[in-house]
Amino acid sequence: MQFVFNGTLEELKENVQKRATAFHKDIVIYQYEPTVLQIGFLRLGYSGGRFCVCNITEENNSVILNGEIKNLNTSMPNTDTRNIFQKIRDTVLGFAFLYVFFALIPWIIWSIFDFPHPWISFAIPAAIIVTFELVYLFNKIFCKGERSFDKEDDGFLQFMTMICSGEVTVPLNTQELYRMLISTDGLHSFPQMENDTITWELYDNIYVEASISEYDTIIDIIHKNILHGSYMHWHPDIEEIYEELYNIGKKGNVLVLRKLLSGTQIYYLGAPDKYRFDKNKKWHWGRLIYLEQK
Repeated sequence: MQFVFNGTLEELKENVQKRATAFHKDIVIYQYEPTVLQIGFLRLGYSGGRFCVCNITEENNSVILNGEIKNLNTSMPNTDTRNIFQKIRDTVLGFAFLYVFFALIPWIIWSIFDFPHPWISFAIPAAIIVTFELVYLFNKIFCKGERSFDKEDDGFLQFMTMICSGEVTVPLNTQELYRMLISTDGLHSFPQMENDTITWELYDNIYVEASISEYDTIIDIIHKNILHGSYMHWHPDIEEIYEELYNIGKKGNVLVLRKLLSGTQIYYLGAPDKYRFDKNKKWHWGRLIYLEQK
């Protein structure tokens, strides 16, 4: 695989770390050799991890990375240097600890209610632990299939492609989110931005607020009437906030909220002709609020 970044190697590292922090991705970068870069994006236990190992070429104010994705330093967790007596001791101690832990509750129940056959309180946890141990042993012997990393690898490749292309497909902050929205076709109207918060009045007396901070994202549906205040808010993943706002503001879409005792939820979002009820229906296991773009 190959990535081409327009800029210096230090700018590439800084960009990767900056975006990784904003997207809450645990990504590390190591450069043990001048021409080799290791970008780790998935922990595999102890010091092991899944890394993109690339050879570095710098030319014409750009950085070219050629490499492959592989597991590094994963031998440690799989290397058991204990002798046979230590293994037996550790197994017995582990079994005894689990047995005491799981036997405590049945023993208390039998003691309080004075049930007959008290040996049952000691047999139940033993049977549970033996069953789990047998299942674990069966899986270890007969189910040795290797773990698939396709999903993690695809996510990392999309991340690096975004970094190197310079195209903002996931906003880093509220300003980038705002620029993405106002350059999008097919929206009912354009939002406004003030004090690092996007405000979008889509329905009569009801508007949507959205923002991205250093540690969080938020979408809030607010009624202008102070007696109502906020109908609901949620914290989408940073990769999803643009898509959710696009669906809310897409021309012709309706938003249906359902108010329950525990709070308010989005019951439906989409084209009105696919909504299962009449728009005047006010109740379905909670109060329905049908919001149609003004």
